[in-house]
Amino acid sequence: MGQETRNKLTDYWKTHAVEGENEYAMLLPRAYYSASLDVFLTARFSAH
Repeated sequence: MGQETRNKLTDYWKTHAVEGENEYAMLLPRAYYSASLDVFLTARFSAH
C-alpha cells in the first residue's frame, strides 16, 4: 500500500467517525493485509 493510498484511507476514516490512535491501530494492519491478499490472489488466479 503506497503512501498516497494510505493518506486517502486515513482521510476517509477521519470523515467517517474513526477517532483515536487505538482505532487507527486496529484498522491500518487490516487494510494492509487486505491489500496484500488482493494482490496475491490477483496474481495467483489471473495466471491461469
